[in-house]
Amino acid sequence: MTQENKDLSVPANATVTDQTTGLVGPASLMEQIASGETSVEVLQQRADRVGVMIKLREKFITDHMKVGIDYGTLPNCGEKNIMFQPCAEKLCDWFGYYGDPVEIRAIEDRNPDAPYFEYAYRCTIYIRGTQVKIGSCERECNSRERGWGKADPFSIKDNVRAKAQKRAFVGATRRATGTSDIFEEEDTAEKESSSNAGGATGAGSAASTKRDYGKPISEAQAKRLYAIRRTAEINDAVFAPWLKAKYGYDSDREIGWKAYEEICTACQSGKLEMPAEKPVEKTAAPDQAKADAPPEQAPPATASGPTLNAAQIKSIWMAIGETKSDEETFLKFLHEHFKQYAPKAGINDILGVECDSIRQAFLAKMKQGAA
Repeated sequence: MTQENKDLSVPANATVTDQTTGLVGPASLMEQIASGETSVEVLQQRADRVGVMIKLREKFITDHMKVGIDYGTLPNCGEKNIMFQPCAEKLCDWFGYYGDPVEIRAIEDRNPDAPYFEYAYRCTIYIRGTQVKIGSCERECNSRERGWGKADPFSIKDNVRAKAQKRAFVGATRRATGTSDIFEEEDTAEKESSSNAGGATGAGSAASTKRDYGKPISEAQAKRLYAIRRTAEINDAVFAPWLKAKYGYDSDREIGWKAYEEICTACQSGKLEMPAEKPVEKTAAPDQAKADAPPEQAPPATASGPTLNAAQIKSIWMAIGETKSDEETFLKFLHEHFKQYAPKAGINDILGVECDSIRQAFLAKMKQGAA
């Protein structure tokens, strides 16, 4: 590299042409060649070693990894192979690495009405037997993620923590071993797949009408919203159905920044009003036999929408216990007084928006019978 280039402070990553050799490459590399710190022959040897390493790595994966155990595709995660934990462990063994996960954040809200657990880990990959750092990755997991379904947050607390550790380890291994061109991470692939799908689930569903409110809010904004809800005494049983019906979101982690302040303001008011339902289109007139049938004999409407969350399920069982009855008694009441759930719907099939009215009706009915 010429003296003029040095005086102009060419950025290290800029592509330049060496005036002596005619080689084209990054300025920092050209300077090393010009100063004698390295040579074209040395660079070629490095390139050859990297090429050999890549081929050996691919052969190791082909010979020692099994689809469905070490890696594979998953629902809602696109078509690219996902790196599973066994794959990350084998790659670390082969490269002579080890992972050191460290907890960097723990949020444990044990409010019985809206429990919440969140853990974040940073995993650093080192060369085995040394403290030479190869790479690191931070990942988190919380009890409100879609994958947990309706599980009781208290019962999955340790699983949430373990999943955060696993995500950090897999992410760090993927970076340290240079396998991002081969494998994807589960949570990253799921987010990308959801984004590409647009969240549509079918005609008439709330998600199919989800508007674009911009990128999801930050963790700090999510915590602020949660604090506002707690102050206003708005628990998940009220907030989740409203958020789904009005904005199409399944979780507060999906909230877009354009809708964030509007949602905060609504929560601060202490009253969340459900949006008006669209009128149901009239169908063709039924035949005379069906028309003559009494209303209570007509086929019940099919229930749709988000069903009970963990807190709501717990409230139903508390009502059953309070009245000293049992599940069979409750389901009999449900099928007789709420025809849309007849004849075989269970507790888990109840819509979240109807939880309070059904629970209160059941309590009133059982107290009336006891009197």
